[in-house]
Amino acid sequence: MWSGKPNEWIRSLPPARIGIIGEDLALSILGGIKAKNNSVGYDLNSEGRLIEVKLSTVVLMNSGKSPTLCWRQIRPSDPYTHIFFVAVYPSDARVFLVPRGEIPVENLVYQHGRGKSIEIFQISTVKLSELFPWMVRYEIK
Repeated sequence: MWSGKPNEWIRSLPPARIGIIGEDLALSILGGIKAKNNSVGYDLNSEGRLIEVKLSTVVLMNSGKSPTLCWRQIRPSDPYTHIFFVAVYPSDARVFLVPRGEIPVENLVYQHGRGKSIEIFQISTVKLSELFPWMVRYEIK
Protein backbone atom coordinates (compact mmCIF):
# COMPACT_ATOMS: atom_id res chain seq x y z
CA MET A 1 0.00 0.00 0.00
CA TRP A 2 2.83 2.42 0.82
CA SER A 3 5.56 1.21 -1.54
CA GLY A 4 6.50 3.85 -4.09
CA LYS A 5 3.98 6.37 -2.75
CA PRO A 6 4.91 10.00 -1.93
CA ASN A 7 4.49 9.56 1.85
CA GLU A 8 6.34 6.23 2.09
CA TRP A 9 9.28 7.92 3.88
CA ILE A 10 7.29 8.63 7.05
CA ARG A 11 6.63 4.93 7.69
CA SER A 12 10.35 4.25 8.20
CA LEU A 13 10.69 6.75 11.07
CA PRO A 14 10.55 5.93 14.78
CA PRO A 15 7.33 7.02 16.58
CA ALA A 16 9.04 9.88 18.45
CA ARG A 17 10.27 11.38 15.17
CA ILE A 18 6.81 11.02 13.61
CA GLY A 19 5.40 12.94 16.58
CA ILE A 20 7.89 15.77 16.03
CA ILE A 21 6.91 15.93 12.36
CA GLY A 22 3.27 16.31 13.40
CA GLU A 23 4.18 19.08 15.83
CA ASP A 24 6.27 20.89 13.20
CA LEU A 25 3.38 20.63 10.73
CA ALA A 26 0.94 22.07 13.28
CA LEU A 27 3.37 24.89 14.06
CA SER A 28 3.81 25.75 10.37
CA ILE A 29 0.03 25.84 9.78
CA LEU A 30 -1.16 27.45 13.03
CA GLY A 31 1.84 29.41 14.25
CA GLY A 32 2.49 29.69 17.96
CA ILE A 33 5.07 28.33 20.34
CA LYS A 34 6.03 24.71 20.93
CA ALA A 35 5.78 23.52 24.54
CA LYS A 36 9.17 23.31 26.24
CA ASN A 37 8.62 19.68 27.24
CA ASN A 38 6.05 16.98 26.73
CA SER A 39 4.95 16.81 30.36
CA VAL A 40 2.78 19.94 30.21
CA GLY A 41 -0.10 18.08 28.53
CA TYR A 42 -0.06 19.84 25.17
CA ASP A 43 2.40 20.37 22.32
CA LEU A 44 1.71 23.87 21.04
CA ASN A 45 0.32 27.17 22.31
CA SER A 46 -1.25 29.09 19.43
CA GLU A 47 -3.38 32.19 20.00
CA GLY A 48 -4.29 31.03 23.50
CA ARG A 49 -5.22 27.53 22.33
CA LEU A 50 -3.36 24.69 24.02
CA ILE A 51 -3.01 22.15 21.23
CA GLU A 52 -2.20 18.47 21.50
CA VAL A 53 -0.92 17.02 18.21
CA LYS A 54 -1.78 13.49 17.11
CA LEU A 55 -0.50 12.02 13.84
CA SER A 56 -1.63 8.71 12.39
CA THR A 57 -0.56 6.91 9.26
CA VAL A 58 -2.79 4.35 7.58
CA VAL A 59 -1.89 0.89 8.85
CA LEU A 60 -3.24 -2.55 8.01
CA MET A 61 -5.04 -4.21 10.91
CA ASN A 62 -6.71 -7.62 11.27
CA SER A 63 -3.97 -9.59 9.52
CA GLY A 64 -3.56 -6.95 6.83
CA LYS A 65 -7.22 -6.86 5.82
CA SER A 66 -8.41 -3.53 7.24
CA PRO A 67 -6.71 -0.21 6.47
CA THR A 68 -7.09 1.85 9.65
CA LEU A 69 -6.20 5.26 11.06
CA CYS A 70 -5.50 5.23 14.80
CA TRP A 71 -4.56 8.27 16.89
CA ARG A 72 -2.99 7.06 20.15
CA GLN A 73 -1.94 8.40 23.54
CA ILE A 74 -4.97 10.65 24.08
CA ARG A 75 -5.12 11.71 27.73
CA PRO A 76 -8.36 13.45 28.75
CA SER A 77 -6.73 14.52 32.03
CA ASP A 78 -4.27 16.79 30.15
CA PRO A 79 -5.10 20.52 29.87
CA TYR A 80 -5.21 20.87 26.06
CA THR A 81 -8.08 22.86 24.53
CA HIS A 82 -7.80 21.38 21.01
CA ILE A 83 -6.39 18.33 19.26
CA PHE A 84 -4.64 18.78 15.92
CA PHE A 85 -5.30 15.46 14.18
CA VAL A 86 -3.09 14.55 11.23
CA ALA A 87 -4.20 11.71 8.92
CA VAL A 88 -1.39 10.56 6.63
CA TYR A 89 -2.36 8.44 3.65
CA PRO A 90 0.14 6.91 1.20
CA SER A 91 -0.34 9.76 -1.30
CA ASP A 92 -2.10 12.47 0.72
CA ALA A 93 -2.58 13.98 4.17
CA ARG A 94 -5.43 15.77 5.95
CA VAL A 95 -5.39 17.90 9.10
CA PHE A 96 -8.10 18.87 11.58
CA LEU A 97 -8.10 21.28 14.54
CA VAL A 98 -10.86 19.96 16.79
CA PRO A 99 -11.93 21.71 20.00
CA ARG A 100 -11.73 19.34 22.94
CA GLY A 101 -15.45 19.57 23.71
CA GLU A 102 -16.37 18.43 20.19
CA ILE A 103 -14.69 15.03 20.55
CA PRO A 104 -17.38 12.53 21.56
CA VAL A 105 -16.47 10.44 24.59
CA GLU A 106 -17.85 7.34 22.86
CA ASN A 107 -15.06 7.59 20.26
CA LEU A 108 -12.38 7.26 22.94
CA VAL A 109 -11.29 3.66 23.47
CA TYR A 110 -8.90 2.55 26.22
CA GLN A 111 -5.52 2.04 24.60
CA HIS A 112 -4.28 -0.44 27.19
CA GLY A 113 -7.44 -2.40 27.83
CA ARG A 114 -10.36 -1.76 30.13
CA GLY A 115 -9.89 -1.65 33.85
CA LYS A 116 -6.43 -0.15 33.73
CA SER A 117 -5.72 2.70 36.10
CA ILE A 118 -4.00 4.66 33.32
CA GLU A 119 -6.46 6.86 31.46
CA ILE A 120 -4.87 6.69 28.00
CA PHE A 121 -7.15 6.39 25.00
CA GLN A 122 -7.09 6.09 21.25
CA ILE A 123 -9.45 7.00 18.43
CA SER A 124 -9.50 4.80 15.34
CA THR A 125 -11.52 4.31 12.19
CA VAL A 126 -11.60 2.15 9.08
CA LYS A 127 -13.68 4.79 7.26
CA LEU A 128 -10.61 6.42 5.75
CA SER A 129 -12.34 8.71 3.27
CA GLU A 130 -15.29 9.70 5.46
CA LEU A 131 -13.62 9.90 8.89
CA PHE A 132 -15.80 11.25 11.70
CA PRO A 133 -18.36 14.04 11.07
CA TRP A 134 -17.18 15.84 14.23
CA MET A 135 -13.61 15.76 12.86
CA VAL A 136 -14.33 16.65 9.24
CA ARG A 137 -16.21 19.76 10.40
CA TYR A 138 -12.87 21.16 11.59
CA GLU A 139 -10.71 20.21 8.62
CA ILE A 140 -8.08 22.75 7.61
CA LYS A 141 -7.73 22.91 3.85
